[in-house]
Amino acid sequence: MSVLINGRLYLGAYDLSGYANQLEPKPSVAMKKTTTLLTQGVDQDECGYETFSLGGKLFMLADGTSIATYKSHDIIRAYWKLTDIPLTWCPNGGAVGDLAGSFQATVAECQPNGTVGEFYAATLKADASRGIWVYGAILATGAIVAGGNGAAQLLGAVAATQAVYGALHVLAAAGGTLTVKIQSDDNAGFTSPTDRLSFTAATGKTYQWLALAGPITDTYWRAVWTLPAGSATFVTMAGIR
Repeated sequence: MSVLINGRLYLGAYDLSGYANQLEPKPSVAMKKTTTLLTQGVDQDECGYETFSLGGKLFMLADGTSIATYKSHDIIRAYWKLTDIPLTWCPNGGAVGDLAGSFQATVAECQPNGTVGEFYAATLKADASRGIWVYGAILATGAIVAGGNGAAQLLGAVAATQAVYGALHVLAAAGGTLTVKIQSDDNAGFTSPTDRLSFTAATGKTYQWLALAGPITDTYWRAVWTLPAGSATFVTMAGIR
C-alpha cells in the first residue's frame, strides 16, 4: 500500500502538481438493460460504452511572486471547454519508470470554494473526450539542454486488438527545437530500436497525444529526444491498452 505524498498532475503544457491536493481517477461503464420476456422477471444488464473522468482539488495559488505569472485558475481557464487535452497523472512519484495514467480530456467542471481563514481552492473534474484512458509508465521527465534517451521500460507487447498510446507535455522550451519519439525493441539494450510514435517538433509550450495500433511484438519501450540548441522541460509517458 502506498500513501499519496508525491504525485504529479500534468494538463496540456502545464504542471499542476504544485496546486493539486487530491486525485480521483474514475473509470466507469454504462450498464444497459437487456431484460427480455425470457428472463423470468430478473433484470439483465450488459456493458455499454466506457467513460473516464478525473476529479481533484486545486489550491488557487499564484505561481511565484509576480501577479503577472500564471495561477492555477488561469491555467484551467486557458483550457476551458477545449477537447483532447492530454492529462497525465502519477499516483506516487513521477520519475522515469513510475506508474502513470493518461487520457485526452475536457475540463468539464471547476468549482471554486473557500472559507474565511482557509486557502481558496476549487474542485476540478476532467472528462475523457475520446473515451480512451491508459495506464503505463513515465518514459522521460525533467529539464534538458541536449539530446538523449530514457531508460528501457518493460511495458509488454501490443496485441492486434490493442494500441500503444503516448502523451507529451512540453512545459517549457526556449532557443531550440525539441523532438521526441517513443521507440520499442525486443531487448533492454535497444540494439535494434524501432520508432513507434513521433511527436511534432516543439519550439515552445505544447502538448500532443498519439496512438499506434498493434500488433507489435517488442516488449521494451523508451523515449528518445533531440535538442540541438536551447533548453526544454518536458514529460512523456506511454501505455498499452
